[in-house]
Amino acid sequence: MRIRERQLLRIIREAIRAMPSRIPAQDSNYPQEEDDDYSAGEAVEEPNIEEKHFGFSLDTIGKKITKALELWDRSPEFHHLQLSEFVEMTAKDPKFKLLGEGSFRMVFSYGNDYVIKVATPRGEDFIIPPHALEMNKEDAMFGRMPKYSALFPKVYQTDAAYKWIIMEKCVVINNEEIFLKFFPNPAVDPFVADNLLKLQQFSYVLLYCVCKASGHQELMKIETITSYLERRANSLSISFEELIRSYEKLTLFNKIVDFCAEFGVLPREIRLGNVGISSDGRFVIIDSSVGETINNAIFK
Repeated sequence: MRIRERQLLRIIREAIRAMPSRIPAQDSNYPQEEDDDYSAGEAVEEPNIEEKHFGFSLDTIGKKITKALELWDRSPEFHHLQLSEFVEMTAKDPKFKLLGEGSFRMVFSYGNDYVIKVATPRGEDFIIPPHALEMNKEDAMFGRMPKYSALFPKVYQTDAAYKWIIMEKCVVINNEEIFLKFFPNPAVDPFVADNLLKLQQFSYVLLYCVCKASGHQELMKIETITSYLERRANSLSISFEELIRSYEKLTLFNKIVDFCAEFGVLPREIRLGNVGISSDGRFVIIDSSVGETINNAIFK
């Protein structure tokens, strides 16, 4: 017999109340909750940024997710639901929405400000693959690394074991013109009308510069790249060297080159759909695909 949604929600709430917390009471970073009310509790004079947006600390939403995964693991009666659907339902908040699912992670949004990436347990043993945890760890590292943090969405909160990570929600760039506005090039832009061609040219120059910076020219067929760029330079009536220098004058371009070369990120990952605009207007890398790390979640 099909359980009505209201009854199912009541069962979930009761099960969550009955679950013992795995978080030590003495850990001040994880305040204990006595009931199912996820509000901020007692009023404080100066609430932090998380409390201003949520009405409670961000790690509370992380605790909700952790409890949902634990409840799913021990409750076969809920397995007719998709895990992501179950997590969304147990959050009990209309602002908490599924954005997409990848091979290793589920991605949720909370309102217009936050994205929550959750490492997805797999298999009959319901174990989170180490690779999924590593992906969250990499996102946290890049978002907080002083040298490159400006290239990534802000990181607000993470689980100690990286089961989940809460980040800034960004607008995905899927348009060539918007992408190219972050890389204005007076030596090229006035003479190339086709934005798709401009973007292709940008990608080849980026690949060339990353190859040189990383010292892997032979692996990337540098001669093929050079040949293409020489043809592009001739069409613009400038030299190959002038074409390369015109991009190397761009601060953002150089920062991306340094990042890709240092961490082995393929330049082709700096493309439409993988980059976005942060809440403060920065060009950010949403999916860096470091090494074999690929986040297939779709952001809307």
